[in-house]
Amino acid sequence: MRLAFLLILLHGQTLKLVVECIPSTDCGDVSDCVPESQNAICALDREIVCFKYFYSLCHLKYEECQDQREYAVYSQAYCENSAFMCGT
Repeated sequence: MRLAFLLILLHGQTLKLVVECIPSTDCGDVSDCVPESQNAICALDREIVCFKYFYSLCHLKYEECQDQREYAVYSQAYCENSAFMCGT
């Protein structure tokens, strides 16, 4: 029992060290984003296989920076079908 507790404690400390070693990226502030046009951006989230709606390319780039991954941009028509949209 003590060994299990010790292993859990050590695992938590190891995860903490790994997280601290990951360099943080300054993605700016999403509130600085200004939509370039009235057209929103529809992008595919390949990890959960659904489409996400972004107000502008700036919003898309901000989330890509935050998530440290890229989204594939698609036609706005894909975002018009709620069955393919990512859940919130």
